[in-house]
Amino acid sequence: MRSVQAFLGIMAAFLLAACGNSDRSESNSSGGRQSGSGENIVRVNLGGEPSTLDPNQSYGVPEHRVLMNVFEPLVRLGADLTPVAAAAESWEHSDDYRTWTFRLRSDAVWTNGDPVTADDFIFAVRRIITPSTAAEYALMVYSFLEGGEEFYRGGGKDPSLLGLSAPDDHTLVIKLKNPTPYFLSLANHTSWYPLHRRTVEEHGDGWWEKPDTLISNGAYKLVEFRPKDRIVLEQSVTYWNRENVHLKGAVFRFIENEPTEIAAYESGDIDITNSLPNREAEQLLKRSDAFVGPKLAIYYVSFNVTRPPFDDPALRKAAALVVDRDLIVERITGRGERPASGFVPRGMVLSSGEDYRDVAGPVVDQRPLEERIPAAKRILAEAGYGSRKPLPRTSYLFNTMEAHSDIAEVLQSVWKTHLDLDVRLENTEWGVYLERKKKHDFDIKRGGWVGDYLDPLTFLDTFEPGSDLNSSGYANPRFKFLLDKARAEVDPDKRIGYLVQAERLLVEEDTIVVPLYDYVEAVMMRDGLEGVVMSPLSGVDLTHARWVR
Repeated sequence: MRSVQAFLGIMAAFLLAACGNSDRSESNSSGGRQSGSGENIVRVNLGGEPSTLDPNQSYGVPEHRVLMNVFEPLVRLGADLTPVAAAAESWEHSDDYRTWTFRLRSDAVWTNGDPVTADDFIFAVRRIITPSTAAEYALMVYSFLEGGEEFYRGGGKDPSLLGLSAPDDHTLVIKLKNPTPYFLSLANHTSWYPLHRRTVEEHGDGWWEKPDTLISNGAYKLVEFRPKDRIVLEQSVTYWNRENVHLKGAVFRFIENEPTEIAAYESGDIDITNSLPNREAEQLLKRSDAFVGPKLAIYYVSFNVTRPPFDDPALRKAAALVVDRDLIVERITGRGERPASGFVPRGMVLSSGEDYRDVAGPVVDQRPLEERIPAAKRILAEAGYGSRKPLPRTSYLFNTMEAHSDIAEVLQSVWKTHLDLDVRLENTEWGVYLERKKKHDFDIKRGGWVGDYLDPLTFLDTFEPGSDLNSSGYANPRFKFLLDKARAEVDPDKRIGYLVQAERLLVEEDTIVVPLYDYVEAVMMRDGLEGVVMSPLSGVDLTHARWVR
């Protein structure tokens, strides 16, 4: 097993807590042929097909992993999550962390040769928080940007409200509504990427679908998007730092079935997998070409509270109580995951150097399962369920992947065994899963969330009332009140107090989500491939990747 970059600084504690020693090496053969020979490309499996390559519309991990190689943000985050200069060569902030000034590179250009300017960033930010864009990540921008929410609620008609300005073509000033010391990690996210204004305005919503209209500013450019199969990139000859880009290109595959994915890896058709099959993970992790690292992500179950039967909090609480997290991580996942004790995973290191989970404590019931089962039955009985009011039949939605299927079967079994709750399993491909989630078309669903930036808010605000990310339809005004208080609070202890209250409301009191386990990043990566940044925020950055013979 190996680590692709040194994990330093604030992530050192995360690495030790989440996955033990990621530098352990085994002598087992890696199997398969070495890819990239003669071609100088890297083939990466995404696990699912990106629903878009429009940064303003992107939502899932597959989109993010392609876009971070095609576009360049103001700053990038390294493997240790420290900021690295990218489209901005330097930056500074006010003493209160509300005003951020970025100096853009004068030699940065788009793939059509046009210069990258501050207006390209301003145009993209305005577009994502214009309601007609219908961007799921709009809240992640307007909740931080000065005047952002007023602009959004006003229909996106008055840009003078926004804390955005460009004193010149290569200076960008961003004013935030609250002190935000972690803003550089936000600026790394796709929701703050620049866009080539003329192309987007001339070609409309489908501008990203073709190589000649997807004008980008990153290390690679789009060559082909073949639905149901692959995305092909090649090195951009206009990229400002092209002399330090070593690959000729990259291919992203969309293989959802994990056994098929491993077969493709062993045959040399892909060089980096998206995951490991549950049933083979233990043996695969002993090999020299296995990579294990931290991942700031949570696997969870959530309920649709906009319709029966889970508009009933008693049914939600009972179903949550009988979930066996230990069984899932010990018998199914097998990659070193740990049972979740909250919705914010372990590894979220605060400015104090403490892990948020150590400060917050557990917000899931820590009693042994044999004590939780009778408690769940009492809740149902008190709510009137019984012979005169039988439990309703319901369904559980998840996307195609062996791990998701195995977990779904365990959940189905424990709900039936302990509560006599009948749950039908609904397995769909990634695109269908996303669409049904967006339309609130589910009873219970499998969920996974990778942090977008370095603050507990990145998990909690996904259930904020009014957010397009809130697929459960959760609408408790106190939850939003607590998040808003946390955003505005400058005292670190008081701020964390608000966040802990919000998390307890979401998980313990209202039981909207049932956290199952904290992820780790566990993939196969071909021996001889170096310089890939596997970020704990689930990035696969190939900017400086290379084959070493």
